Amino acid sequence: MPFKKLEDLLLASVVARVPSHVQFLACALEWAPEMWRSEEAIREHLALRAVGAALTETVVQMIRAQDFFIQQHLTGALVAQDQPVADVMQSYFDTEDGIQLTPEQKRVIDNVNQRVDQALAIAREANEEEVARLQGLVEEHGSMVAVLGEPGTGKTAVLDRCVRRAQALGARVLLAMPTGAQRARVKQRHPDVDLDTCHGAFLFHKPLVEALGIMMGYDLIVIDEAPQLFAEHFARLHEMWLAAGKIPCVVLAGDEWQLPPPGHTKELVTAHPKWKSVYKIQLHKVWRQTDGDPLLKKLGYLRKNRPMGADGDAFLRELCRRKQNRKRRSLLARAAGPR
Repeated sequence: MPFKKLEDLLLASVVARVPSHVQFLACALEWAPEMWRSEEAIREHLALRAVGAALTETVVQMIRAQDFFIQQHLTGALVAQDQPVADVMQSYFDTEDGIQLTPEQKRVIDNVNQRVDQALAIAREANEEEVARLQGLVEEHGSMVAVLGEPGTGKTAVLDRCVRRAQALGARVLLAMPTGAQRARVKQRHPDVDLDTCHGAFLFHKPLVEALGIMMGYDLIVIDEAPQLFAEHFARLHEMWLAAGKIPCVVLAGDEWQLPPPGHTKELVTAHPKWKSVYKIQLHKVWRQTDGDPLLKKLGYLRKNRPMGADGDAFLRELCRRKQNRKRRSLLARAAGPR
């Protein structure tokens, strides 16, 4: 293996000039340009892993766009500035004392922490009768937890805090991501937890009997972008959780209203009958936008509605009217000149 650790991939001269969220790809482009700058090589690599045509095209275009973005930084056309809002949110939740949570975020932390504490109590209890009693309580009242909300509502920041607490208590933690690229980014925040893609972590490509015992090895399992999974994946996860006696705290995070994967023909996780039994916490406060943002209300409406017919015409007229008003004000301001 050329790199025993993910961090060995990093080149100091590259990392210093690019934003942190693209530093691994930037270094990969330096180490192996013949691979990552060749669309043909990328397509062959994905084909060997049975990746569909639609997703392959998405990955190829994403790498091409990010390569251009990276080169702009390496040539000095752009100066690396990590996203300030993300940094603010991270520091906001890094403070363990005196932080102000929304009621929904507090519910997330309380519910996840309570379930982790239950799992740890069962694992560490020496008295068999007490273990049986605790297992009975979990069997009767246990449920998976879904943390839902649009981008910017603090799902990742809140769950990061839960993960850090669980690690401090000695819990066994598994983080599952939809893609390898996301796995690489999360590795920077949580270098000591088990990290994998959903397919790799739960062996979606193998018979259920070979994966049935995986969840038994963990106290906290966080599955990011879970609403993007298919119903058949959720059915498998539910069976694995039952096989573990409902003991691990399983958290499904994501946005129910996010667009489905390109080219999908299967039912998504939210269509599975067992999804109704998941304990759901919806986050509403969007930290990446101000309450006065004129687009916030429109985006919120379009996320959950498809205005058609008369409603669609009215919505479009309102957008055009406001755009024309802004253009008119701009022209008047130019005509008036400096005061």
